[in-house]
Amino acid sequence: MKTFSFLAIVLVLGLTSCNNAAKENSETATAVASADTLVPESNDFIASYEGNINNKYEITMQLCKTGNNITGIYSYKNKGIDIELTGTISNDGKIEITEMTEGAFTGIFTGQLIDGTLSGQWSKADKSNSMPFSVKQTNIASMQNKSDVLSNAMGQYYLSSISGNVGANTMFDTYKKGDKWKSESSSNIGGTREGGDVGLNQKDRDMLDNMHIVVEDNLSIHFYAGLIELFNSPFKASGMDYRVKQTDKTKMNKKIAVLSPDTIRVNSSYILLADDKVSYKELLNSGNFDIVTEDNMILTYLPGNNTFELEIFWGECCDSNVLTFKKR
Repeated sequence: MKTFSFLAIVLVLGLTSCNNAAKENSETATAVASADTLVPESNDFIASYEGNINNKYEITMQLCKTGNNITGIYSYKNKGIDIELTGTISNDGKIEITEMTEGAFTGIFTGQLIDGTLSGQWSKADKSNSMPFSVKQTNIASMQNKSDVLSNAMGQYYLSSISGNVGANTMFDTYKKGDKWKSESSSNIGGTREGGDVGLNQKDRDMLDNMHIVVEDNLSIHFYAGLIELFNSPFKASGMDYRVKQTDKTKMNKKIAVLSPDTIRVNSSYILLADDKVSYKELLNSGNFDIVTEDNMILTYLPGNNTFELEIFWGECCDSNVLTFKKR
């Protein structure tokens, strides 16, 4: 097993196209359709909004529209906790967007987007406690312009979770809940899945706290473990930072094989960097949990929830994980 072993094993989180919904099979995250240069629809956008629910509860919202799909996040200003959104928007601007909190369906927005204002009704999942809402657009970028999208993403993003699998039987998940790190694992033992918490020591927590991604003013992207830079990826307007050495696609992992130097997007996700020969074994060094640190790597930006996903995985089978970074 080509991982950097840190004592026990850890469970699952995941990622989506525009929002941060869980991936049951991370192989489909990047390997979708043909992934040559995917040209966004002219009316696809990412936009930020501010407003309120019931003229009382102030909220901020970020939405990503691709075709008739719309995803994103919103939060109450006095709480600052991101709530995931996913739904649809019709050609005339009518929307139906559901909200998810910790994996549970908790509410729904219905209404219409007209001239930068989204308004309508919010209700709980069971359609009770209906209240009016209205949010006004504060910023917008065309999904057709990669530089506009990344300009909105400038800043620092810190690790929020690591999720994946080791071999065919073990799943792991390390994530931040409030200001504390929690680590879990489960394995298939005799046909029964068993799991539990993994204890993290101070060295583990320091490593997790110090991993971050920075998007600079020139739109270059840097990945750090503490003060050590693990990669520096320059901005490429017309494609991606393609560092794949293997030329025979039949010998590539299929998630790498569908990409090319001209790839910009797959669905709503911007593919920024791909490499088939990395090793962070010596740098991502801790003690109590597993993390895959070698072989293939894909860096993706999800504008809907303003997160970066760094997937590191073996070209053969089966070790892989996704590191998710959220903006501070």
